[in-house]
Amino acid sequence: MLFCRKCGSIMGDEDHICLNCGTEVGRENTPDLKKDLIDRLTEYQTLLSDNEELETMIKPQKNFPSSVTTFKKKTFWRYFWPYVLGAGLSFLVVYLVIIIITAYTRLNSYNPYTSSVSAKTFETQMMGDVYVGYFTALIVAVALIVIGIKVSKAKQRTFNQGAERMAAEVNERYKKGLLNQKMIELHTDNERKLRLFGDFVPEDYRTASQVASIIALIKDDKASTVEEACALL
Repeated sequence: MLFCRKCGSIMGDEDHICLNCGTEVGRENTPDLKKDLIDRLTEYQTLLSDNEELETMIKPQKNFPSSVTTFKKKTFWRYFWPYVLGAGLSFLVVYLVIIIITAYTRLNSYNPYTSSVSAKTFETQMMGDVYVGYFTALIVAVALIVIGIKVSKAKQRTFNQGAERMAAEVNERYKKGLLNQKMIELHTDNERKLRLFGDFVPEDYRTASQVASIIALIKDDKASTVEEACALL
């Protein structure tokens, strides 16, 4: 089986003219035709080399997100409101407990008929207990609010930083997915171009390194056709 030295098309053993490009058998070794053959082989080798490199880089497109993901940040209030509620309840509970205990103690120990403490003094003491309960409960509530502010800020900062980091990672993978898709499209386009060469190079020699060897043999005039170069490999 013979191949046209210009276009690589298959020729019969008795053919004198390539039916594909019209090249005459007796003119294959002219400098122009040799240059054309090398140019076509170089183009073919470049396509093969590009695709071989792309095949090592391309990954399944399903491994990448199909769209950009936005993570919604949480507000400070999202973490702080339980402390506000807790502070209010704590104030009420502490205040009532202190008032109940002090009032119960004083009322049980006070007898208006035998006690040396006057009724007015007793009322003043009771009011003092009310203020003590109020300020004690207020201190507890304020302490809980202060703790809540610190803890809520820390939780908000930790979550939002994590959300930003995750969003950045997903978006980076999305960008890589776009690049991967472009490489897939380029590989497909190269495959289409390679198919246009038909049987220009025998199937067993369709690698970039082997075609480079074929080009070297033709350049060095060790072979004048693709099949002769293949026979030497």
